[in-house]
Amino acid sequence: MAAPSCNSTTDWVTLGPPGLELFGKSFTAATNGTHHDCYTFSLSSAATSFGGVLEINTLFNKLDIDVTKVSLFRDSALVGEDSDPLTFSFASLLSGGAYTLMIDSIVSRDPGLWSVPVGYAGMIATTIAAPVPEPALLGLVLAGLVGVGAAAARRGKA
Repeated sequence: MAAPSCNSTTDWVTLGPPGLELFGKSFTAATNGTHHDCYTFSLSSAATSFGGVLEINTLFNKLDIDVTKVSLFRDSALVGEDSDPLTFSFASLLSGGAYTLMIDSIVSRDPGLWSVPVGYAGMIATTIAAPVPEPALLGLVLAGLVGVGAAAARRGKA
């Protein structure tokens, strides 16, 4: 997949892990249409990320916003996407590197009483990914447990 095509880009520099970043954007009637807002960051090591996006809409407004999707890219490759942006997570970001979080939204006109800006607000957090044990390590642990069990059984007979 090609690199994401962004209407706007904000560079956060680094997001850990661990890390936390708040983000958001507002739109007026002049910005009707589809928007792809990008937030770039780097990770120093393997991580898991999670977050959420809230739509900010006023009742009876002439503008409406619909946040349709959250996508995560590493370099230009799609890592994952979530079409329920209220809560999202991207597990097992296998290595550090350059990432782009893309928020897709649609701003449209609605019948309403007034025209005030709409927008979204969100957060993303990263945590250090739990290392996956090597098969050889699991074999050693199992052998150790068998040895402890055998010693306990032998001690019980004595």
